[in-house]
Amino acid sequence: MALSFSVDNFLSIVKKRGGLQSPNRYSVYFGLPTKASLDVGVANDLSFLAQNIVFTGRSIATSDYKFYGPIQKIARESIYTDMAITFILTGDMSQRKFFDKWLHYINNTESFDIEYYDNYKANIYIGQLKPDGDMKIFNGSNVNDFSYAQQIEDAFPTNIGEITLGYDQNNTYGTLTVSFTFRKYKNLY
Repeated sequence: MALSFSVDNFLSIVKKRGGLQSPNRYSVYFGLPTKASLDVGVANDLSFLAQNIVFTGRSIATSDYKFYGPIQKIARESIYTDMAITFILTGDMSQRKFFDKWLHYINNTESFDIEYYDNYKANIYIGQLKPDGDMKIFNGSNVNDFSYAQQIEDAFPTNIGEITLGYDQNNTYGTLTVSFTFRKYKNLY
């Protein structure tokens, strides 16, 4: 049965589906690498200071297959896009120091040695809060409080962005964008 478009039909669908998605109602939680000695307090603070974050994307790589007739594309593998998170900076710059230390742990800038992969990767949890739910920090186990959630598996930072300074930066605050790569994500719903 096809519905004709009307404002009432639109409002009915939105109401039936729990309202509109609010992109400002989210939570992020950072696991820590098992061997790196990173500050747990700063890691917990990052949940509150993540200003912008995305649910990461995924695409399917294809290969051409020709048996007979036109070429057919077949699925070959998943491709996951890197993600960036922008953090609000506090006066002590602890967020910048945290990610500097993590990157230094991955690749020591004095010896240039690379740490073992299993020692520097960690999971990141991102959750979209339900429209009528309380603000909560997503920790991977309270998935029922969220309308959509992802576990970003085996993530680590690959780039720490610049911090803009300037005399024209009155009445604002500093931000830091950090890029992460990861192995895959798992939907938690």
